[in-house]
Amino acid sequence: MNRICLSISSVVALAASSVVCAGVDVKVTFHGPRTVHVVKTPDGAARAKSFAVKSAPNETAEADSEIVVTRGADGALSFATRGGRVLLSEKGAASFPRRRYVKTEYVCATQSFSVRRGEELFGLGDLENGRLRANGVDERLVPANVGDGIPYLMGEGGWALYWDSASPVRFTDIPGESTTFSSEADGTVDYWFFYGGSADGCVAEMRKLTGDVPMLPLWAYGFWQSRERYVSQEQIVDALQRYRDARIPIDGIIQDWCYWGDGDHWNAMEFLSPDFPDPKRMVDEIHKRNARVLISVWPSFGPKSRPFAAMKERGLFLPPLPTAMSEMGVRYFDSFSKEACDVYYSFLGRFVDLGIDGWWMDATDLDFNNCVTFYNRGQENGLCEAYDGATAAGPFRTVRGAYSLAAVEGVYDRTRADARRGDKRVFILTRGACAGQQRTGAAVWSGDTESNWDSLRKQIPAGCSFSLTGNPNFNCDIGGFGAIHFKLDKSAEEAAGNPYWQELYVRWMQLGTFLPMMRSHGTSICREIYLHGKPGETVYDTLVSLVKLRYALMPYIYSTAWRCSAERYTMMRPLVMDFPADREAVRSTDEFMFGESLLVAPVVEHGVTSRTVHFPSGTDWWDFFAEKKIAGGQTLDVKAGLGQVPLYVRAGTVLPIGPDVQYNGEKPWDDLEVRVYPGADGAFTLYEDDFETYACERGEFSTIRFDWNDAARTLKISERGGAAYPGRIEKRRFRVRLPGGAAVPVEYDGKSVSVKL
Repeated sequence: MNRICLSISSVVALAASSVVCAGVDVKVTFHGPRTVHVVKTPDGAARAKSFAVKSAPNETAEADSEIVVTRGADGALSFATRGGRVLLSEKGAASFPRRRYVKTEYVCATQSFSVRRGEELFGLGDLENGRLRANGVDERLVPANVGDGIPYLMGEGGWALYWDSASPVRFTDIPGESTTFSSEADGTVDYWFFYGGSADGCVAEMRKLTGDVPMLPLWAYGFWQSRERYVSQEQIVDALQRYRDARIPIDGIIQDWCYWGDGDHWNAMEFLSPDFPDPKRMVDEIHKRNARVLISVWPSFGPKSRPFAAMKERGLFLPPLPTAMSEMGVRYFDSFSKEACDVYYSFLGRFVDLGIDGWWMDATDLDFNNCVTFYNRGQENGLCEAYDGATAAGPFRTVRGAYSLAAVEGVYDRTRADARRGDKRVFILTRGACAGQQRTGAAVWSGDTESNWDSLRKQIPAGCSFSLTGNPNFNCDIGGFGAIHFKLDKSAEEAAGNPYWQELYVRWMQLGTFLPMMRSHGTSICREIYLHGKPGETVYDTLVSLVKLRYALMPYIYSTAWRCSAERYTMMRPLVMDFPADREAVRSTDEFMFGESLLVAPVVEHGVTSRTVHFPSGTDWWDFFAEKKIAGGQTLDVKAGLGQVPLYVRAGTVLPIGPDVQYNGEKPWDDLEVRVYPGADGAFTLYEDDFETYACERGEFSTIRFDWNDAARTLKISERGGAAYPGRIEKRRFRVRLPGGAAVPVEYDGKSVSVKL
């Protein structure tokens, strides 16, 4: 082991400092007041490329930093606040062991740290392990079918660390001993230390470093229906029409795989199946029904497809990976190659001419239904010679962890630059995520989860942990993907009547209503709501009411999405983000905040009609449905029959309620109910734009701030901010009310006005 032999033990000026001892170059650079970059390179080796870091903050002097760095006699660094509170310390020197996987030897990088005894740790992405805390976790962090590991760790003391490596990373925490990051094929210790002061502050620093979140179109936040799969263009249009006939709101529908025909033409990115004879008419029929459509595309191609031939001719494939797909002759394209991304979009872009609205980029994790036996997260074999093959960015083993980012960003950039689309916002749904991917706005789902209660329970800590790493757009297959054990020799539509399944589906939908994207999808059992009973029946009525609730909350959801873009905010929030002083809240794995105001406590157990809810301290709460006040700082058993989802509103909340619609954009937000929940002062900013284009990035949007003075019982509606844009509502009405009270109409023309309640 090489050790850094420095005798410095006091605070030193380390800004952009570089020292060499025992063959290891150590560089510490301050980037802005809250970020420190540490790089340790052995034997003068070149630093590996960072895929996540888009544009590092400007370097600054140590004197301007809120972080104080000291270096001990053994060279270990320690990070503290200006007040002297130690946040995190390295434990000993970095090590750079050599490791041979098959025929090639790599220099690996390892650094251990010491955290304060008893400190709770969070982050690491969506690991699907049912845990929120990272304490005691031993995981291989790499994108996978079910779960995406991201080497970002947050401490409850207001600090975070991003281990910047594109190779798979091993994270091991041994409580009371050490916390260790190890890059498997990256010979550089390269990490960023943030002192955000809070979880939100840490997320903000991570976004500042790796890219901000662009606005998605309003329709992306509506209800989405999918299945594995619609087998013809008539079937997908009919599914949408049945939603319209049943008066169930919906914004989008998705065409999953195999529209290309046979396996030899896998992902040909064209409609070759005779069951899709006129795809342009199919898309037009969907649009005529006021919905949007996504289409499934993959990073791999069958041997008789045109993309395969184009990639093969130019040598743009990854090494042949021994996956189940490879046995069919399918090959994956090299997303690290600009030329390969250009070729990929030249085929994908043909869907633009059909009017398809966005991309479902499946399997960018390179893990096809968990069939990749050679490199699944958590496995140690990795003994595949193909991993030593070349990519445009180096041996595949050294960049495997960044494949999804490169693939998704390649499509995002080219879609956004496609003149045929005008200025429309890009929307991508994908199964695979890396640090920095939030800058594409991509919605990431948790993979091919099982349709069971254990999987449902895991979605809450998974989504919360994923959100902490900087990407606010988490979702999952509502109902879980694999439901084959419910089918029992019935057709996929008949199986929807299974009572056990229906209970699980309702409970999953109650969670999905409060995720950044609300999307029903799966196999074996059809998920369309109109197949789950009829009006007057509990299951059917509950499913429909949840979708309607989603649309009622749309002004709140869209305004929160704007905060994610403009303020580096987070939509799906573990309770530690808002209530760090409440120990029970910090450790909660089955409750979360949806935006600033809504406490969601989904039922995740079979056969129960009540559940325990902890109401975080420091505020009072209101039952959203019963409109009854509940004191914070207590844990209660609440009723939660199948038709009930425990949902609570923080005191001081100003909550706009949208109109009753069948799809986003059907009615303007010119007559909104505004609910005020007393018990504390509060504020809310209603954000609007054209809901569709990037004009919002040029300042064309509207903001209306509401301020509630609890003592005076007065709601002030401030003068409208922003700038004019086509379609802006110039005059409108707000119907303001307190829980249980009558609405007070307020006419608003953009000028400040107050109402006393």
